Amino acid sequence: MHKNISKEQFIARLKDLGFDKKRFSDLSGVPYTTVNNWGVMKNGKPLPVPIWV
Repeated sequence: MHKNISKEQFIARLKDLGFDKKRFSDLSGVPYTTVNNWGVMKNGKPLPVPIWV
């Protein structure tokens, strides 16, 4: 079973790789606004970082 990571874990992994959200967006083809919204609260829940990430 896979578990979603938190926004903080995602940012830390990007930093470990020498990336920022913009660079990840460019490499993955995911719009920057989508990447930037992962982990932001909406309707009382954070928008999850997708499992494939």
